[in-house]
Amino acid sequence: MGGSGRSGTTIFGDIVRAAGKHAVLYEPRLMMGNVCLCSLLNNTRSINDAINSAQDISVKVLNSLYYAHAKCELAQKLSKQRIEQLAVDILGSDAADAGKAPKEFVQSILGIAQDHLAVDAWCEKTPHNIKVADTVLRTFDDAVFIHIIREPVEVYWSIKKFDWGPKTPKDFVKWYIDCMGHGKRAYERADHKRYLTISLESLGQTPRSIINHALQFVDVDLPEDSLSKVADIVAPEKCIRDKAKRSLPTAELDYIESSCQDLYDFWLSLAAKV
Repeated sequence: MGGSGRSGTTIFGDIVRAAGKHAVLYEPRLMMGNVCLCSLLNNTRSINDAINSAQDISVKVLNSLYYAHAKCELAQKLSKQRIEQLAVDILGSDAADAGKAPKEFVQSILGIAQDHLAVDAWCEKTPHNIKVADTVLRTFDDAVFIHIIREPVEVYWSIKKFDWGPKTPKDFVKWYIDCMGHGKRAYERADHKRYLTISLESLGQTPRSIINHALQFVDVDLPEDSLSKVADIVAPEKCIRDKAKRSLPTAELDYIESSCQDLYDFWLSLAAKV
């Protein structure tokens, strides 16, 4: 799962988790990190660099699992040291198998915890996954991808309060076009049948139909009462907001909308099919 920062990926991650079939990893950058591993290995850089990258990923995965599931028994089974050793074992294998290493690394990490979480599948929620969606789908032939989009001006209003976020309309437009432009190019290279785009605003307007469609996309078929309970966690006020339009100066609002509209319309045309 991915999208621009502050687009609603956490809300939808909570929905997927509530459906009860997936363990959701909240922003471990597992897939983004594996693209880095691929790059390191394919460019024959130091294997130690790749191992260090794998160790950094392992810490994020651990933190994400504990945050999302708080399973104390994982502490014994899924230790930082064990994952680091796993990275060394896999990434330090025969150079001829280096291309398989990132996939094996992900599968091995998740496999360690599989018996301790009563789930059938995994959801890795990191916003900038959209930049590598094609690589994810190509590497994992049993994966699908969900992309959450949100009106650009509302993303800006939400993101500018964070230290890491762009603070001016000009900086935001540059950031948004970079992120969503990369995402568009990745989408164009991806298997479109395994890629679903969802509008956060549409989720707030018709939560049941959007959620049902998305869950069917990931092969989850919930009975009616369970679907209602999952839909109830969607707070429309979190999905449909107009704070930016009510608060931003007209010049800033017009600049962001005119600069980002074509790219946003591209994604919205895909989401409109849901």
